[in-house]
Amino acid sequence: MNRVLQLCLIVIFVGLSCSCAFKKDQTQAPNATENKEHPLFQSVLSLSTEKLAPLLSPYQTHELSTLEYNGKTLLETALIRGNGHIIYLLLKAGASPFHKGSASSFKPYELMLTSDLNSALLGSWSLKIYRDMIIQPLPLDKIAKSLKDLGLNCNDILTLDSFMVSTTGQGSQAAVTLIQNQCMQSLTAASKKEAIKRYAVAAIRYAKWDHAYMNSLMSSYEIRTAFLQFTSNGKPLNLGVRALFETALKYLSSEEKKNSISSIIENLPNNTSSEIEYTLDIQGPIKASITRSDSWIAPQLQEQLTLLLRNLENFATPIQEYPWIHRQSISASSRAGAPAHEGAEWIGTF
Repeated sequence: MNRVLQLCLIVIFVGLSCSCAFKKDQTQAPNATENKEHPLFQSVLSLSTEKLAPLLSPYQTHELSTLEYNGKTLLETALIRGNGHIIYLLLKAGASPFHKGSASSFKPYELMLTSDLNSALLGSWSLKIYRDMIIQPLPLDKIAKSLKDLGLNCNDILTLDSFMVSTTGQGSQAAVTLIQNQCMQSLTAASKKEAIKRYAVAAIRYAKWDHAYMNSLMSSYEIRTAFLQFTSNGKPLNLGVRALFETALKYLSSEEKKNSISSIIENLPNNTSSEIEYTLDIQGPIKASITRSDSWIAPQLQEQLTLLLRNLENFATPIQEYPWIHRQSISASSRAGAPAHEGAEWIGTF
C-alpha cells in the first residue's frame, strides 16, 4: 500500500513539474501575435529628416526593409506620412521598395503605376535599383540571387522590365532570359496580362517586340484571349492583342512602325484575340471583331481608337525620365488633387 502511495505521489509530482515547466516555457517564449512598436516607427512619423538620419545608421538595410508594425514596414509608414524627405532618406539608407508588410496588398514600388508624386519618387528609385542590378556583368544565377535578396520575385522582374521597356524603349536581355528559363511557371496571369499590355505599348512607341519571348508569355489560352484594358478620354476600351495591333496598323502614320506591327501580327500565336469591347455612354457596350471592315465601327468608337493610338504613340510625360531623374522637383502630396503634406517641393538628385 505504501509503495502504491509512493508511486502516486511520484506521478503527481512529475505531472505538476511538467505542467509548471510548460507554463514557464510559454511565458518565456515570444508571443507570435505580440506587435510591439519599434521606436523607429514613431520617429518616421514625427521627426524631421535631420533628427531621423542619425537614428537609421545603426540598422542594417535588411532591418530597415522588413521591420514592421501593425503590418506595415518603415517605408510604408513614411508613405502614409506623405513626406518626400523621409521617403528619400529611408531609400538612401537601404530600405527596399520591394518588401511589403504583412497587412499590405502591394509592394511599395508598385505604387509607381499611380499618379501619386511621392510614388513617382519611389518608382524612380526602384527602377534605378533594378536597372543597376540587372545590367551587372555577372552570371545569371548571381543576378537572380541578388534580385531575390532585394525582395524581388519573378512577377516583380516582369513588371519592372515591361515598365522600363514601355517608358524608355530599353529592357534587359538578362531579365528576358531569367523570365523564360526560371519564371514561367510562377508568373501570375494578371502580371503577364499587364506586362503584355506594356510590351504592346512599347511595340507601338518604339517598334520593339521580341517574338519568341512574347509568344512564350502568351502561350496559354487564357492570355491569348484576354482583353488589354485601356482608358481613352475617360471611357473603358478593352482590346485583344491582335485587335490592338491591327488597329495600330490602320491609324499609325510611320511606315517603319507599320512594317514592325505587320511583322508582329504575322508572328502572333494562333487564336490570339482580335476583339474590341467599348462602352458608350448612351448606346451601351459594343463588342466586335476588328477583322471586319471599318463600316461596322460606330463613329464614337473610331474616334476613341484613333485617340488611344495617338496617345500610345506620342508619349511625353516626366515618367519617360525613369530611372534617371536629375534635379526633378517632387511634391509630397499624397494623391493627385489632395492637400500637400510637409516636405512639398522636395528636390533630390539620383
